[in-house]
Amino acid sequence: MNSDYFSIEDFLEHEEKVPVDFVTSIHGLGYLDPGSATADIAEDAHVELPFWLARVLCEKTFAKAQLPLVFSQKNLGNLKAEPMSVSLGSSPFFYDIGQQIALLANDDTRLSLALLHSFDVRMQAVIDQCFNLRNADLTDFSRKLANVEKRMFLAGYNSITEFERWKNHQTGRLTTSTAIQPRRSPRKRPRDSEANFG
Repeated sequence: MNSDYFSIEDFLEHEEKVPVDFVTSIHGLGYLDPGSATADIAEDAHVELPFWLARVLCEKTFAKAQLPLVFSQKNLGNLKAEPMSVSLGSSPFFYDIGQQIALLANDDTRLSLALLHSFDVRMQAVIDQCFNLRNADLTDFSRKLANVEKRMFLAGYNSITEFERWKNHQTGRLTTSTAIQPRRSPRKRPRDSEANFG
């Protein structure tokens, strides 16, 4: 898992809800189960928890993670049949959290292959739309994309827009990037003694 402590996206990603089944009762965690009338969480309790908490409980073998509805057989079947027909806008971290949940739920092969296939096919469509949605309203299309797809689409769209501007001579003068310009040493200031004799 490649997370960044200061990334808001990582924080939001780890807040995604994951259904878990408790395999043992735990004293003092009854508040995690909204249907619990006791202070303890019961064995076999089924609750949805944020991913970060579900991961800790599963690593300590207090609970077993289940796949969220967004990764159900029906949704994965739809993604396999026609990947662009499924809107991932309601699950913006679909691919990122999907890989982590697959490992957590011990379902890594089936879900990982479905995510890989979906990403491959959808990314081809996203790149295609970069070229075809020129000067069009992008709202409906971008609403169906997961965050990583949106970033790729916007990067491609902006690159093509800039290329078109360059091709039509609508850009300013080309200059050398500051990253490759040679460094110049600062001019030497004449010393006071040299300045008096000149």
